[in-house]
Amino acid sequence: MAIDSLKIQSTIICFMVMNLFTKQTVSSYSNRPIIIPRKFTLVTNYFGYNLLNQLNNEQSDNEIRKNILISPLSLTTTLTMLHLATNDDSDANQQLESLLAFSMANISPDRNRERELIRKILLKTNDLKNTRALITNQTLKINLDYAQMIQDYFKAEIIINQNPSDFILNGSTLIEQIPDSNEAVVLLDAAFFHGIWLNRFDITNTKPATFYGANYVTYDNVPFMRLKAPVAVVPLDEIDAAMIELPFKEQRYALYIILPSRINDDLSLIRRAINPWYIETSIRRMDVYGKILIELPTFGIEAEYDLRGTLERMGVRDIFQPKMANLSSIITYQENIFVNDIKHKVRMEFGENGIGPVDSMFTKKRKSKSKSKLINDSKNAALSFDHPFLYFLRHTRTGTILLIGEIHGF
Repeated sequence: MAIDSLKIQSTIICFMVMNLFTKQTVSSYSNRPIIIPRKFTLVTNYFGYNLLNQLNNEQSDNEIRKNILISPLSLTTTLTMLHLATNDDSDANQQLESLLAFSMANISPDRNRERELIRKILLKTNDLKNTRALITNQTLKINLDYAQMIQDYFKAEIIINQNPSDFILNGSTLIEQIPDSNEAVVLLDAAFFHGIWLNRFDITNTKPATFYGANYVTYDNVPFMRLKAPVAVVPLDEIDAAMIELPFKEQRYALYIILPSRINDDLSLIRRAINPWYIETSIRRMDVYGKILIELPTFGIEAEYDLRGTLERMGVRDIFQPKMANLSSIITYQENIFVNDIKHKVRMEFGENGIGPVDSMFTKKRKSKSKSKLINDSKNAALSFDHPFLYFLRHTRTGTILLIGEIHGF
């Protein structure tokens, strides 16, 4: 079957499914409290969407698009920790506040209040596990107040003169090289989440199928897990897509997946549309339907980013420059200390039982000319995530985005 035919068929299936949904509504989300993102939830989500856009912009249109996974909450916490080390009213301070949109979130320059707000968010979302550290190769005279503050509020460490092989989490080396410069430090930020689905997928129903990736590249023998259960869905007609919710046990968190109707979608329209208010409004419009068949690929992602260049392009420059970083709170005698890089790493596996850390990538890129038939059984009301989609993990009570990413191929 030609790709164009698959495109049309996929679109038809999507709308057939949505029409079926409207006939079997079980319950609505309208009785849920309205969440208006505030303070660090707003900062976290806003920064996460912007970073996702920037990472996509840095990819070439001519290459196969890369899968993305980042932790907005973890990175916002690390950047806030860095912000608290800058001098008041310095350019470095203002650049970080602009990046994180503190004024939009109405976060005052009161530093005690700032660290208390982030501490409360971290306590509410403590299922997101972190390794956070400030690393240097020199025995600097560390400001003990700052060291104690980042340990108490950010669960972070200051590590000096340690071998890179010691920085291992779940079998993954987190940092390869300690900075050479006597004045440079590296910020390390690593995150993972472990959660069990409220409705687990039966592993005996997991079967290989074809995933139709970006730029007309197809991937055969991708394991697809299948679940037939009541699922919350909302059509996003304005971006030609639909969004579903997969809650976790105890329903403190949920995974949301946005699937475009077009099979060869690069997700750019979805990416431009999402913001903290659009997402919350869309979730508010969700309805829970009778049992429908969901088909979702199992996948693992090992995402690692050296964010210096990305953050510089987003307007944060001075913290990476000697004599301009103004990180006086970190040490007590040296004015020229600066950040050499900010390393971010997330390694996750999405499987039948839920989400958890993964030891190694178990999916490999494969290019195939063969294609499998799309499911076209309206009686099953199947919603198949067999082409690029955007997903995010959200804390139900606060609306905070813990993880966000995109799948384009395997």
